[in-house]
Amino acid sequence: MATSTDSQENGQLTLGPDGWEGEGKYFGVRYNVIKIKNTDAETSHAPSAKQRLGTKDEDGIFSQHEQLEMKDPIYQLWMFKIGPYLADWVLGKHTYANPPWKLLKFPENYTLWIHKKGVETDPANPRIDAYLHGAPHLGPSSRFQSQQLAPTVFRSPTEFVEHAIWLMKGCVGQCLCKYCTPDQSQKEINLRLNHGDAVEDDEPESDGGGGGSGSGSGSGSGTGTATRNSTYASSSSTRRGASAGARAQRRAKRERSPPIMAKDYRVGNPGPAT
Repeated sequence: MATSTDSQENGQLTLGPDGWEGEGKYFGVRYNVIKIKNTDAETSHAPSAKQRLGTKDEDGIFSQHEQLEMKDPIYQLWMFKIGPYLADWVLGKHTYANPPWKLLKFPENYTLWIHKKGVETDPANPRIDAYLHGAPHLGPSSRFQSQQLAPTVFRSPTEFVEHAIWLMKGCVGQCLCKYCTPDQSQKEINLRLNHGDAVEDDEPESDGGGGGSGSGSGSGSGTGTATRNSTYASSSSTRRGASAGARAQRRAKRERSPPIMAKDYRVGNPGPAT
């Protein structure tokens, strides 16, 4: 198969039989798998040793944070959700590709965690939410009084997409994520990322367990869910009010990548893992 070359602002990509390859100053691409070389993560913003060990309050509510490895299905789902947006907004490529676009791993010192929360009388059925830790922002936390600050957590792939784009471009200019650029909703960000394609609001319901809520350049934080439970995945689909056939029709109409819902954490078959 013939190859083609596409010059990028920060590097050069070559299309071969196994996908796009190339290197830039702040990223690398191999077989449509993207690696971000740049990072702004704070290692101190990961869950504390106490949070990892687990806590229980006087009401019998337990809470524990557990880091996900790269091979975990939820981790891989984030990779496949974020990848097409990076291909679109940084590399200028069509979001649908074979093999599929994906992010290799999070930028250095960004870590994905699940937060388990439940009652001691039913320890086998905790609520499980996924959060990306490491962001440098600080904002008022729902867990504390408003004057106290807590590290931001990204609550869904789409919340992190704009920040990932900014990192991949070398942190040039203003980051357009909801925490670096305040006074915008995730729905507005989704609309921009999907080139005007209207999507449902990406704001998840808050459980008060994933960090703070707030906004501002260099401040702001988020709480919410990215559930792992199969029962929740089913109810999430019902709330969207769309059958599998309807969703397929909508996807077929779009030239760009389909919208990502913050709570859609069903683990399917997003493509081959690397």
